Amino acid sequence: MAEEKPTESSPAKVRGIRTSEFWLALLTSGISLAILAGWIQIDGATTTDKVATMVVMGLSSLGYTVGRSWTKTRATDVS
Repeated sequence: MAEEKPTESSPAKVRGIRTSEFWLALLTSGISLAILAGWIQIDGATTTDKVATMVVMGLSSLGYTVGRSWTKTRATDVS
């Protein structure tokens, strides 16, 4: 069985900024930051809501980092 080598368009070869995961993580972090900074006002937002926003922002960034690391590791193992 022939091993599959990563190509220029494989996920590991695509730079982070060109991936949908990057843009979704950036969008989530940007919206979360705007809410926490008070640039976006949400009527009735409590401290609990702001803590939940921080958690979502952290999980989004963690998910992106883990996803890219996993993809690159898998591509390295194949080559």
